[in-house]
Amino acid sequence: MSKKHPRMGKKEEILTLANRELQEKGVSSLSFRELAARLDIKSSSVHYYFPAKDDLIEEVARNYAAATFASLQERTAKLKPGKARLEELLALIEEKLEGRQCTAGILAAESAQISAAARKIVSSFFGTMGDWIRAELKAMGKSEKEAKTLSFVLLSAVEGCLMIDSLGKKNLYLKELREFTAGL
Repeated sequence: MSKKHPRMGKKEEILTLANRELQEKGVSSLSFRELAARLDIKSSSVHYYFPAKDDLIEEVARNYAAATFASLQERTAKLKPGKARLEELLALIEEKLEGRQCTAGILAAESAQISAAARKIVSSFFGTMGDWIRAELKAMGKSEKEAKTLSFVLLSAVEGCLMIDSLGKKNLYLKELREFTAGL
């Protein structure tokens, strides 16, 4: 059974657990019956909030994107644009995911199993994240072309590191990437 957050409603508990399940096991393993069992509720209660698996995945993706960008904004608001903010992004990812995959990354990898609406949310997440990284690189003095290319490379590297690190539930590759980015 999952630990319940004292201020969290049932819908939020379902979303939180579903997000974690996606990060650890992927789309095909996400089961309403298993979520219900872990939360000690009936499967019909999950269906009450989310009539279909697509509805649940879409809301998880929306919440993940919103929470990620809210945390990023909060943590970087007082930092000078550029390297410090980029380093803070990597620190945030390392702390929040703790050896699990990025929700957007796992949904992108399994995009054939999700709805068009969920794919659009995931695509928007990566577009926004890429733009954010590009702006930080430009603040570091990179040209538009360099910043654009390097933002794709860094975003891909982050997702790759998270995927490989999830095998051992450690952030070894992500730590190496943080060291590399410190040298930019």
